[in-house]
Amino acid sequence: MGGRVRWAHLRSALRAMLLAGSALFLVVYLAIVAARIAYPFELEWMEGASLQQVQRILSGQPLYVAPTLDFIPLVYPPLYYYLSALTAAIIGGTFLPLRLVSFLASLGSCVVIYLLIRRESGNAFAALLGSGLYIATFRLSEAWFDLARIDSLFLFFLLAAIYLARFHSTPRGHLAAGAALALAFLTKQTALFVALPIMIGALILHRRTALYLVGSAALLMLASTAALEVLHRGWYLYYTVHLPQQHTMATKMLLGFWTRDITAPFWPTLLLALLYLGSLLRERRIKLALFYLAVAGGMVGVSWAGRLNRGGFKNALLPAYALLCILFGLALAHVLAHLPKQTTRERMAEIAIYVLCVAQFLLLVYNPIRQIPTAQDRAAGWALVQTIRSLPGNVLIPYHPYLLTLAGKPAHAHWTGMEELIGLYGGGETPEGARLLGELRDAIGHQRYSALLLDEI
Repeated sequence: MGGRVRWAHLRSALRAMLLAGSALFLVVYLAIVAARIAYPFELEWMEGASLQQVQRILSGQPLYVAPTLDFIPLVYPPLYYYLSALTAAIIGGTFLPLRLVSFLASLGSCVVIYLLIRRESGNAFAALLGSGLYIATFRLSEAWFDLARIDSLFLFFLLAAIYLARFHSTPRGHLAAGAALALAFLTKQTALFVALPIMIGALILHRRTALYLVGSAALLMLASTAALEVLHRGWYLYYTVHLPQQHTMATKMLLGFWTRDITAPFWPTLLLALLYLGSLLRERRIKLALFYLAVAGGMVGVSWAGRLNRGGFKNALLPAYALLCILFGLALAHVLAHLPKQTTRERMAEIAIYVLCVAQFLLLVYNPIRQIPTAQDRAAGWALVQTIRSLPGNVLIPYHPYLLTLAGKPAHAHWTGMEELIGLYGGGETPEGARLLGELRDAIGHQRYSALLLDEI
């Protein structure tokens, strides 16, 4: 009897430790966001380009136009920028409204992960750990959740589509899932990599009603693309399809993605996921196993494609990490529900599962202080703005033109757009890029800028 009590105490202690650790990661994330969401300068070098998109919308100008030295659109669909512009129109500010959209989307993703695991397994403990584990990946994906970038909103729509496809088998539910996929597509076009596997998974589970998902997603994607292409007089597909297709492959990520991005930080989850999927197959729950395999293929596949893209970064990992956290929660719930706890060996196996979960969280520990701008950072930023303001005439700051707006000077296009046009990511220089480079050389040669500020020489 005493042995059973000691095992029960150890089990309770490990469960409490896991819940406390999960809550701590959430509290730390919220503290980081509170400390930096209103920071007036970039937290990541392309936040300024997102801000330019939003400012252009607020000025009543179209996004997708012929490139000029004053403005070059980003190669992404417009939904995130329009939602951020709407938020900016309500609350004002510079980066705050853009980051607020991303922050709320990141919390929304956590809620969907919790709901999915809770509904699939009936285990609230596993659902809390799964959603907490996703929050714990904050630093692993380069502290991206709350940035003024499209990825958190993109992921939220993908997760919403997966949840609806799995649990709402009515025509209305699958219409909503199709709409969620279309919204993801209007946020980031790589949603197409995930849409087909989700459709296949839905067809496996709900053959008839899933046709509503397929039809609504396809119709909304095609109709919105056609409308945007017509509205922008042929420039929409140029930026969102033609230019991204020119990117070459980062071959180092063929294996690096699986070793450094997935296996190294998530090996305990991978072990649990294999146990879970194997159990589903042994229990002859083939359709459910195929659904999650299809969804996993789409979510991990879109992340791999993003990392293989020359110019891709760790923000591409968000879908894969979210999917792994879902499998972590589902696997934990399934193993705990089906593991006998009568003999010493069986109780040891349960403790080993909890220890494996602790190891998973420990692999994601990071220093939160390093994610928060300091007072010195803020002071240095305003000092730079004042220096720019004091310079005569126009100034060229290729990678941070938003600083010109803060300094009250005319802004120009962000250099990331020029990099696309001159073929920096592969595909060679476009005619538009050659033209703009000629115009830029002419402007510099005729000293139309009083100063040129570069990140490095």
